[in-house]
Amino acid sequence: MKFAPERSSVALFVALTRAVREAPVAEGGRSLAYDVIDRLAKVINTPGFKVELEALIALGAREPVLNSALEPFWQELHMLSSSSSAGSA
Repeated sequence: MKFAPERSSVALFVALTRAVREAPVAEGGRSLAYDVIDRLAKVINTPGFKVELEALIALGAREPVLNSALEPFWQELHMLSSSSSAGSA
């Protein structure tokens, strides 16, 4: 399986924001997603990252279109969550 080269955290959050902006999601769902993505960016490399990632996953479960837009990022976010948790030990 071929993986994309590792991107910076900034590039990841820019891509997440763009995916949410371009997804045909109701404005309320879009605003909630932006809020969670903003909180994720603020708690990167801390245990709080996992909590915020769970919030984004829950939002995606409620908004299938949003979940589809974020699908390309889930693996990368989970990897970042693992490293955030490991860095706090």
